[in-house]
This record gives sequence, C-alpha cells and structure tokens, in this order.
Amino acid sequence: ITEIIDILIMNGGSLDGTIRADKTVLIISVERENIYLTEYLLRAGCDTSIQDKHGKMALDYALESGNEELILMLNQGQ
Repeated sequence: ITEIIDILIMNGGSLDGTIRADKTVLIISVERENIYLTEYLLRAGCDTSIQDKHGKMALDYALESGNEELILMLNQGQ
C-alpha cells in the first residue's frame, strides 16, 4: 500500500481527502490500529487535524482504542 501512496503523492494527489464515511486514510489507519501505515502517513505529511463527519480526529480514535504507540505518534505529529 505504501507504493500506492507514493504514486498518489508523486502525481499531486492529496492524502487528506476523505473517503469511506467521510474519514481520511489516516483516520482509517488509526481505527484499524495499523502502526506501520499510520507512521508512514504521518511522515508523508498527512494532516492530523482533519475531522470526520462525527467531529473526530485521528487522535480521538487513538485515545478511544487506548493504543499508546498511536497516541504518542499522533501527539508528536510525526
């Protein structure tokens, strides 16, 4: 999937657009507790302040899951 993200970026695409249920790829990655993809997306420059249709950001989903690694990553804004 990282190759797809690289292609998207190289072609001027945005990683911050919303998809399923008005969520960003970053929010979906955090919901699924995918550490590797979340870190990759943060390094690629995803905006952590974007909210879904429920007014939640990626950090809110990390806090709900209790996943300390995700919380730390998002707080540091890697």
